[in-house]
Amino acid sequence: NTLSLIAGGTQALSLTSSTATFAGHVSATNFRPTNIVTNKVVKFNGTQLDDANITDTGSLITLGSNTVVSGELEATTLDINGAADIAGALDVNSSISGTRIADFTNSHADGHGVSITIGNADSNRDAFKIVNSTATQLYFSNYGQLMLGYDYLTTPSVNHKLAVAGSVFVAGALSITGDGSNAVTFTE
Repeated sequence: NTLSLIAGGTQALSLTSSTATFAGHVSATNFRPTNIVTNKVVKFNGTQLDDANITDTGSLITLGSNTVVSGELEATTLDINGAADIAGALDVNSSISGTRIADFTNSHADGHGVSITIGNADSNRDAFKIVNSTATQLYFSNYGQLMLGYDYLTTPSVNHKLAVAGSVFVAGALSITGDGSNAVTFTE
């Protein structure tokens, strides 16, 4: 059996034992679908309203599956609990005086710091570089060189594992081990 409501010569509502079909919009002061889970964002799955994988408690939004952002994601803070896989460049910028732009902490007793792997074996590529407003201050090359005050445009011979452009101050003991007569070389 079907009950139909006709207004102005048009069927506006059709009721059967299990469905109600409306020809136009539905307006109600309270709308309570029974298949929606509390605090879930409602989505239309093509046939009916259903709950999404997004939970919104009013103070916290939780995404329950992989999420793709096609534009820019902007946040005042970012807290990632777990691994982060970034396929592309990571630029970190800060203009706050007296504040570090990054802290890396591994509190595990057997933990490590930062590991950098470079796929290019060319010695004229920087594995890690710190630059201030005037010049490169700290530079690790792909050949395992540590250079202070150099960049790859003025790189010393790749035979040198430590190169310093400027004075060196050592507070404490200095131990140098080499292969005989070439252990220490002084040049002007």
